[in-house]
Amino acid sequence: MTQLQAARDCFKTPEIVRAAWRGKRRFGGRFTTLCGGVGLALAVLMIGCNRQDSSQEETVPPAEASETPRTESGAPLAKHTDAPANAKSVQSAGSSTMLDLPQSEGPDVRLPRSQAKGLHGTDLVIKIHDCILSAPPAGDDDEYLRRLTRGQRVLAVVEDFEGEVNNGGLDQYFFNSSGDYAAEAVVALHEIKMDHFAEILAEAIALFPGGAPPRERQARQAALEKVDQPRLQALDSRFFDAYRKDEEIALALEQYINTRQGEFLRD
Repeated sequence: MTQLQAARDCFKTPEIVRAAWRGKRRFGGRFTTLCGGVGLALAVLMIGCNRQDSSQEETVPPAEASETPRTESGAPLAKHTDAPANAKSVQSAGSSTMLDLPQSEGPDVRLPRSQAKGLHGTDLVIKIHDCILSAPPAGDDDEYLRRLTRGQRVLAVVEDFEGEVNNGGLDQYFFNSSGDYAAEAVVALHEIKMDHFAEILAEAIALFPGGAPPRERQARQAALEKVDQPRLQALDSRFFDAYRKDEEIALALEQYINTRQGEFLRD
């Protein structure tokens, strides 16, 4: 293993990646400008870390009490009592995903319309995404997503995909917990009409043994070792070639938000 690979592996922790990604979205500029150099420097300092430690699952604090969410008409949402989906592998893009499950009970994390006034593109997406992230923690990531509206889920998985790949490529995306929702991200990217990015991700998914990465993170990390890295890196190059258009994904998300404002904004 090269020093760069060791540094990359040690840096792949969701806490560091998510904190740095949120910093990028707040301060602007290419994510690699803020996180790439600083993150790599931090990673080099951590080369001696144990990869097993760096790939442990995140611990999630217990859920906090929250207010009852309501529909736009003011009626309370019915509590969903089905058990969360526990698929052993990421579903194919054509099958049902977490995006399609009924919304479960949770706080209303839609952005007040007054705070969205005058915002466009990245600024609007950041504001809405920050509001989503303000929700109290749920029991697990699946339950967290199920508390969101469908539109909020689309935005969340697209933002995770964009941030992870923009920082460390598709390899990092699948290594971290964001890769749990790769199938959802394919569907979401098609839904916001970012078909070229959806196709890149779908091709990356197909590189895994059996044609789909495991949903469980540690199993996916092991499967990632068997993926053809040159082909995965070629897909990285296609991503960055397509990403050169400033704010393309953010503008697509803004158009999507405008078509279903009730799922993102509240009075």
